[in-house]
Amino acid sequence: MTFIGHSLVGASLAQATIPAGASWKQWAFIVNLYVLLAFFPDLPFPGWGHFRYDFSHSLFVNLALIIPLTLLGCYYRSRKDVASYPLLLGAAVAWLTHFPLDAMYNHGRGVAIYWPFSEAALNLPLPWFATLDMSQPLTSAYNARVFLVEAVFYLPVLAAAMLMRHLWLRRKSLQGLQREE
Repeated sequence: MTFIGHSLVGASLAQATIPAGASWKQWAFIVNLYVLLAFFPDLPFPGWGHFRYDFSHSLFVNLALIIPLTLLGCYYRSRKDVASYPLLLGAAVAWLTHFPLDAMYNHGRGVAIYWPFSEAALNLPLPWFATLDMSQPLTSAYNARVFLVEAVFYLPVLAAAMLMRHLWLRRKSLQGLQREE
């Protein structure tokens, strides 16, 4: 999957967990954090990402990172009221979405999700999802189609998440007005 799909899914999940009273700066920070976490296994760190696909896309390796970070967030949440528990859980889920999303690609390799305990791969290919052809420019017709397919597939998910958030905030606002009367 490209950064388009991971980003749109991460932003969609952020819509569900951002607190109602969040400022636009908080909103932007949370959305960007979720996008980064949804893309985290692909980040080009040495020995990570597509340099070590089996390692960076292992559920066990990622859980070894997610669990302590989430627990650390819960600790700070209890001490300083920094982030809500739904935000912390949503961040972990955004990170975990990377694996089923990558498994939907029809490149045939799947995701080495069980590494180092098994060589088996999670492979859930959907025929319309193709991988980028890095031998061509990103702006080539083929790669543009890959980006477009992801946008067409995942933009409605983000639009639905934003609509549900809007309706939830509107309902919450109307309930507050009714209590004042």
